[in-house]
Amino acid sequence: MTESCLIILESIRTINLIVGSNQSLCLWMLPIVVIGTLIFSILADYTTPLI
Repeated sequence: MTESCLIILESIRTINLIVGSNQSLCLWMLPIVVIGTLIFSILADYTTPLI
C-alpha cells in the first residue's frame, strides 16, 4: 500500500470518530478529506527532494 492510501485510511478512521453515526455529515466530510489528503501528498512529494 502506498503512503497516500494509508493516509486516506487514517482519515476515514478519524472521520468515524468525529461524526459517529451521523451518515450525512460523513458523506459531506469524506470528499473534503480525500481531496485535502491528495493535495497534501502532492505537496509532500514535490517538496521532499528540496529538503
